[in-house]
This record gives sequence, C-alpha cells and structure tokens, in this order.
Amino acid sequence: SPHTAHLTQQVLYMTRATLLLAALMMLTAPVAKADSVTDRLLPIQKEWAIIKYETPDKDKQITAIRGLQAKAAALEAAAPARAEPKIWHAITLATEASFERGLSSLPLVKKSKNLLEEAIKIDGTALNGLGYTYLGSLYDQVPGWPISFGDWEDASAMFKKALEISPDDIDANYFYGQHLASRKNYDGAVL
Repeated sequence: SPHTAHLTQQVLYMTRATLLLAALMMLTAPVAKADSVTDRLLPIQKEWAIIKYETPDKDKQITAIRGLQAKAAALEAAAPARAEPKIWHAITLATEASFERGLSSLPLVKKSKNLLEEAIKIDGTALNGLGYTYLGSLYDQVPGWPISFGDWEDASAMFKKALEISPDDIDANYFYGQHLASRKNYDGAVL
C-alpha cells in the first residue's frame, strides 16, 4: 500500500541518518573509565569508523580491517580480564565478515560471537551493553541452522538486554529498529 511504502522509505532514511549519527557519537562519546585500556581503545574505534564509512575500496577496507584486528587482538591480549578489548576485537572480525560476505566469512563470525560471549561474561554492561548489541546483530544477520547460529528470537533477546542496560544507546536502538523493520514491524522500529 502507499502508506506502507512511505513508511518503509521513512525507516530507510532514518536508519541511514541514525547510522551516521552512531558513528559520530561513538567517536565523541566520553569514556566511562579513564585508564590505559580505554585510552588505547579510542584510536581503534576511530580507525574502525574510517575504514567502515570513509574507505570506498573493498580491497583497501579488507586490508585495513585486518590490520586493525591485529591492534585489537594485541590490546585484548594485554588486558584479558577486560570486556572492552574483546568487544572491539569481535567488532573488527564481524566487520571483515561483512566486507567478505558468503560462507567463507562464517569462521570470522563464529570467532566474533565467541569473543562477545566472553566479554559479556566478564562485564555485560561494558560500553553500554555493546557486547549484547553486536551479539544480537550477529544472531540477526547470519544464516540459521544448519549453516550457522543465526536466530531471530536470540537476536531480539540480545537487543532487549542491551536496551535494559542502556535504553538510550544509539547502537542498540539502531540495530533493534533495523531488526524489527526486517520483520515489517515498522511501528516498533520507529519507536
């Protein structure tokens, strides 16, 4: 119907704008704990945003994200008891998987999932519940059984948990809205 088409277009415009705003907010958000680990995370976050949103060439994106993975993995190794480096290492792996696409990216996604689960066990509230948000995104975007672990209900549960931790978090709201819109729940997605 014309109303549904108009609403779909509005959701698409809102999600694009929200994604750009999320990247900007992530770069300017205050760090909760000022210490050497969070100080070393900020350049990783900034570099990730440049790779994801400002690097137009796919081959350059893949090369750059692999270099960033090495930095995130080194920080994770230096601070194994902290959730934040695990979350960002997982994000870099999932980002490479999104650049690669296809079945060959499944090992990256599975490793990302494992890191996010480890991070949540350490501190589910780290980075405003970002571990839950990105785990929900993985459940939402990867194929389901028997190919992989994707599951719509698990995705919903992860997004809801992230929103319990931080109801105003832009990433959690964006990904949950996108998740609901994929099931044509436009009213829920707009809220």
